Amino acid sequence: MKEYIEELKDIMGSKSKLLFGKISYPKEGKVSINPDITKIQSNTQWREEITFEQGIKEIINLYEEK
Repeated sequence: MKEYIEELKDIMGSKSKLLFGKISYPKEGKVSINPDITKIQSNTQWREEITFEQGIKEIINLYEEK
């Protein structure tokens, strides 16, 4: 997730300072989300058509047009 946030910051040209790890984890422990999309890919033959970077750029362009 950190890499995606850093890439999003770069794409947007933000000068903001990112503060990873500045918020404490919950008492239950570290939160981790690692989805496995292989099942949906095999069941639907779905494949990515654009990269993460391309998708973010398109979203930003749509937002800026409004």
